[in-house]
Amino acid sequence: MKRFSFNLQSILDLRVREEDEAKAFLMTCEAELQKANADFQNKKEELQNFQTREKTAREGETTTAATLKFSVSWRNSIKLEILKLGRQIQDISMDVARARKQFMEASIKRKTLEKLRDKKKEEWQKEFNKQEQKFLDEIAQTRYNFRKIS
Repeated sequence: MKRFSFNLQSILDLRVREEDEAKAFLMTCEAELQKANADFQNKKEELQNFQTREKTAREGETTTAATLKFSVSWRNSIKLEILKLGRQIQDISMDVARARKQFMEASIKRKTLEKLRDKKKEEWQKEFNKQEQKFLDEIAQTRYNFRKIS
């Protein structure tokens, strides 16, 4: 009996490749999300540090209108950057969700073909065992008949 071969092996290989690509894209998106979250936290800390510095500076000395205007302007620009980063995080989170969905779909397609391959291989193995047993039975029958004649 010939070796087992899966007719859809090339398609299974393609599904595995698609799953790997989807996984790589997902990892890229997640890394981008982590970076954006880190940038967001850094900006929040920068704003808190700036506000703390300004508060201690105002307590110790008299502030002019120009420094107060600069302080408010700087704080507003940091807050605006924080808002932009928040929107960016939302967009990236949506990309991560889409990438995760694509990965899951690719994984399901691959697993389906693998189950089909395993089922076909199991059927082939049963048939192989059946033919092997038939062959061994024929040998045993032939030996029995040969001994009976002798």
